[in-house]
Amino acid sequence: MSYETLVGQPAPTFGPLMDQNGQPVDLADIIGKQALCIFFYPAALTKGCTQEACSLRDTASKPTFTSADNTPIMRIIGVSSDTVAKQQEFAHKHNLPYTLLADTEQVARRAYKCSDKALLFIPQRVTYIIDKTGIVRETEDSAIRMGAHTKLVEKWAEIFAKENVPQ
Repeated sequence: MSYETLVGQPAPTFGPLMDQNGQPVDLADIIGKQALCIFFYPAALTKGCTQEACSLRDTASKPTFTSADNTPIMRIIGVSSDTVAKQQEFAHKHNLPYTLLADTEQVARRAYKCSDKALLFIPQRVTYIIDKTGIVRETEDSAIRMGAHTKLVEKWAEIFAKENVPQ
């Protein structure tokens, strides 16, 4: 089964995994409470992953990414097999304001059906959009078009913002 089979299904939980600050994060405590963008990337501090992570950082800082009560429209979580120390270095070097998880045992990758050996033995780069009810709404798989991941997040931030407008 591939990651695409998750669309329309409840988002898998995993964890706890350690974030870049050495704090445990359990998705079961997050899913169903707010919209999420979970993006899997091959390796921290590499060119493509830095481009993707910084693009998501910039998107998250836009006013359109914030609701009327000044909270983010969706929470962003990055996942790779890098160590906590490498995730911390990545976050600090590029001022990444969101959670980065160290999936050193590939627990999250397996839960999300995201291959650890896709393109020339490089882990697959996939972004998942999960709504606030915990359903996977859409995915993006592009190893080289980093902008496609950001466009997906921007699209769903706009959709989620409209869904949250009081009637």
